[in-house]
Amino acid sequence: MNNDIERLLGSNYAAWKTWGSTGQYQVYSKIFSQELKRSGTRRDAHILEIGFGPGLFLDWAKANGYTVTGIEINREQVDASKERGHDAHHGEVADIFGAQSDCFDLIVLFDVLEHIPLDGLFDLFTEFDRLLTDGGKVLARFPNGGSPFGRLYQYGDATHRTVLTSSLIEQIAMTRGLDLLSSHNAARWKINSKSGGLKNSLIIQGVAYLMRDIIQIPLSLIYYGKIVPMDANMTVVLEKQNATNSAAGF
Repeated sequence: MNNDIERLLGSNYAAWKTWGSTGQYQVYSKIFSQELKRSGTRRDAHILEIGFGPGLFLDWAKANGYTVTGIEINREQVDASKERGHDAHHGEVADIFGAQSDCFDLIVLFDVLEHIPLDGLFDLFTEFDRLLTDGGKVLARFPNGGSPFGRLYQYGDATHRTVLTSSLIEQIAMTRGLDLLSSHNAARWKINSKSGGLKNSLIIQGVAYLMRDIIQIPLSLIYYGKIVPMDANMTVVLEKQNATNSAAGF
């Protein structure tokens, strides 16, 4: 992409994402709780979030007793997060942490990996392996490139670079000492809408999600011969291989 176009997109990105009017982290608490439960993260875990955007996960993690550090390339969001008392840093992972290693029990990326070119993903996964403790995990959410329903999110943002699937993530992870533990539909939004005149919107959303699950089973079996995540967004959990076991050949 032309550098001038990229700078133009970057300068307007926060406004386009309406990060200034996103609201409080409590709206997304159930989503964050469900995703961290899936990863099996302990309460005393030290978490790194890469690409924290408006800092909603940082707010939630801090409020729930986690030790959390954030990295973001948007300086305005970094400054805003620092004002709320977060350990927030501006820049790239390799530049910020230098030669440090074994720092974090969990690395979280919500809607970030799709913004990175393929060769950059290999570099980033190298950083995962270096920064994670043995048995540390990566939790990443991204548009589901293995589902036709992921196209709206994947191609709805001009800054997206790579179409991702769980098998592609696993392929990269294996080269960097990481194992794919699970892949699944991302935690689903169940937010009561006060706009649009929809009464009982939580019930409507619940019915819609039930229909998704019913449709997903025959659709994925017909096309792939197995049940696969078909939602627009998916989440994967990776785990760093234990260095002792890896050296011993286990």
